[in-house]
Amino acid sequence: MISTWLLVIKIYDIQNKHGRFSFKHMCTVLLNRYFRLAVALAVPLAVNKSDLFMFNIVSPRNIVIENARKQSCDNNSLATILFYNNLFYYKDTCHFVTWYLSADFQLFVLIAFTFYYALKYKLDDKYLWASLYLTIYIIYGCILYYIDMDVLVRPRLRNFELVPFFESFPILVHYQSTLSNILTSYIGVLLGTVYIKSKTLNRIKYLKLIKLLWLPAFIFFPLIAVFLTTIEYSRIMAAIIGPILKSLFTLGIGTGILGMSVNLGGVVKRILESRFLELMGNVAYCTYLYHMFVLFWYLEYWTMTGSIVNILKDLGVLVGQVLFSAN
Repeated sequence: MISTWLLVIKIYDIQNKHGRFSFKHMCTVLLNRYFRLAVALAVPLAVNKSDLFMFNIVSPRNIVIENARKQSCDNNSLATILFYNNLFYYKDTCHFVTWYLSADFQLFVLIAFTFYYALKYKLDDKYLWASLYLTIYIIYGCILYYIDMDVLVRPRLRNFELVPFFESFPILVHYQSTLSNILTSYIGVLLGTVYIKSKTLNRIKYLKLIKLLWLPAFIFFPLIAVFLTTIEYSRIMAAIIGPILKSLFTLGIGTGILGMSVNLGGVVKRILESRFLELMGNVAYCTYLYHMFVLFWYLEYWTMTGSIVNILKDLGVLVGQVLFSAN
C-alpha cells in the first residue's frame, strides 16, 4: 500500500512539473525503483549463495534447511534479483523473505503502466480503478472457490511445521502471489489520490471527508477484518469474503495514516511518529530482510513439529537489534 501511495504522489509530481507523465518518465521511475531494491538485496543474496551458514549444521533439522537453502540459491537466485521469486514455494526461493519485494515490484510496474496509459489517453480514473478492482476481486474469488481454499492460512500448529510450511500452496496463493496483493495496492492508489487532492483540488471538501472518516475507519475496519477471519466459511462464502479481508484491513490502517498526514490524530499521531517507534520500525524491517536466518536458524527456533520461541534468546536478540539500528 505505502509504495503505491508514494508512487501516486511521484507520478502526479512529474505530471505537474512536466505537464505529462511520459513513457520515458515511467521507465525512469521503474529503473530507479529496481536499482534501489536490487542494491539492498546484494548483501543478503551474496551471503545466501556462500557457505557461511554451513557452521549451523548440528542436527538433522539443520541439514534439511541448509540443503534446501543451498539448492534454492544455486537454482533460483536470478528470480530473487529479477523480482519474481514470489512465484516459487519458500523451499525453492533464495532468501525467501524477499518474496514481498518481488510482489511489490511487480505491482509497482503494473500500477505505473496503468497510470501512464490512463493519463496518456485521458481515461476516467475513478471508473478505471473501480473496474480493475472489481475484475481482480472476481478473478481472485473464483480461484479461491475453484481450489476450495479458506479465507486465510489459519495459525494452527500443523500449518507451521517446517517442511509443510516451506512448500505450502495456501501460503503461495494467499500471501506470496501477485494476485493476492493487487487489491491492497489499489487501496494505496485510492489513498494516494485522495492525499494529492486534499493538497490541491477541492482541498476543503477532501479535508472534511478525511476528518469525518479517518477515526472510525482507522479503528473499526481492521477490527472487522480480524473478526471476519475468526469465522469458518462455506466454500462460496470464503470465495466472497476472502479477497476483501486484506483490503479492508489495509484501508483502515491507510485511512489512519491519511488522517495523520493532514495533522489529525493528536496524541495518537505523536505516539506513532515518536522516535522510539520509528526506531523499532527500522529494527523490525532490518530483522525481517537481513537477519532472518540468524534469528530462526542459528538460534534454532524451527523444529520439525513447529516453532519454539525461547523468550530469553528473543529478548537478547531484540536488544542487540535495537543497538544495531541505533548505530
